[in-house]
Amino acid sequence: MKDSNIPSSTLFQRFLGISTEFALWSSSEVEITRKHVNQHTSILDLGCGWGRFVKKFQPICKRIVGLDVDFNEIKEAKRYVGDFQNVLLTVQDGRATGFKCKSFDTIIMMGNVFGNIDNHSRQRILDETVKLITTNGKILISAYSDKSTDFRVKMYKKAGLTINSVSKGKVEFKNSWFSEDFNKIDFLEIVERPQINVIFHDIDNIGFVAEMSLKSEYRK
Repeated sequence: MKDSNIPSSTLFQRFLGISTEFALWSSSEVEITRKHVNQHTSILDLGCGWGRFVKKFQPICKRIVGLDVDFNEIKEAKRYVGDFQNVLLTVQDGRATGFKCKSFDTIIMMGNVFGNIDNHSRQRILDETVKLITTNGKILISAYSDKSTDFRVKMYKKAGLTINSVSKGKVEFKNSWFSEDFNKIDFLEIVERPQINVIFHDIDNIGFVAEMSLKSEYRK
C-alpha cells in the first residue's frame, strides 16, 4: 500500500502504533513465510517496498530478490537492508521480471500488495509467478479479508490518510491509489489456474495468506 506522499515504511509504523490487529497480521505474515525458508531457498519478494521481508530473511536464505516499481521504495530498501551478496533489490515490474523459469523456491506478495493493483496486473503477475516457481516451490500471497473493511477504514483515517470512497471492500484514496479486500471465493476465482493448488492460512478476522503450489501432475 503506497501513498505517493508517505513512504510505505512510515505508514507501516503508523499502523503498528494504531492497531494491535495490524501488528498480529504483519507478524503472522512473517511466521507463515518462515516455514518455507531455509539456507537453500531462493526467494522473490514482489512489491518489496522498503525491504521489510528482505532484511528479515536475508540471513537465513540462499538468495533473496526484492522487486518494486517505485524507485524511491527501492532506494530506501537499499539503505534499510544494506549490501549483501545474496540480495538483489531492483526497480522492476512483476508482470515481466525477465528471470528464467523455475528460478525461485518461494515467491511472496505481502502487505496486501495483491489488493493494491488492478485485476489485469494481478493476472499477469500470477502467470509470471507460476512460470518462475520451482517444482516444489510455494507462492505466498497475503490479503485482507472481506471482514476487514471497517477495521481498515478506521486505521487508515487514524493514520492520516484521505479516503475518497469506500465500496464493496475497495477503499480509494487520493492520487488514484486503492486498497481492496477479498472473500475467499472471489480470491480463488482470480488466482485459479489448472496447475495450482491453494491453501488458506487465516489471520484472525483481518485477512489470510494464500499458499499456492503446483499440483503433482504438473511437477515436471
